[in-house]
Amino acid sequence: MIRKVALFSAAIAVLLAVSVQPALAQDLRGKIAGTVADASGAVIPGANVTLSNDNTNVSSSTQTSAAGQYLFDFLLPGTYTITVESEGFRSFRQQNILVQTRADITVDASLELGAVTE
Repeated sequence: MIRKVALFSAAIAVLLAVSVQPALAQDLRGKIAGTVADASGAVIPGANVTLSNDNTNVSSSTQTSAAGQYLFDFLLPGTYTITVESEGFRSFRQQNILVQTRADITVDASLELGAVTE
């Protein structure tokens, strides 16, 4: 009987140890998302959005969706710069974006019309 209780206690201890593991492995990375629009508020689909980590100089790029939205997720804590470009518009640049642990940051970009070249 004592042996069964000891085995049962050991099994419970193992189950508790295994169930605590996911809590220790929570993802601590953050994300930056936003919407790109023109000065009138109309969204700009297909704009090129580049995110650069100021500490490592590593960058990644994406394009805005049909709704003018973009998302960079799984970002390590640090300082970032976002650059947005679209044909016919001046580029937008936001520097010193501080991403902290599990931060959800919104950076919306308003693009102004650029000079038309022939």
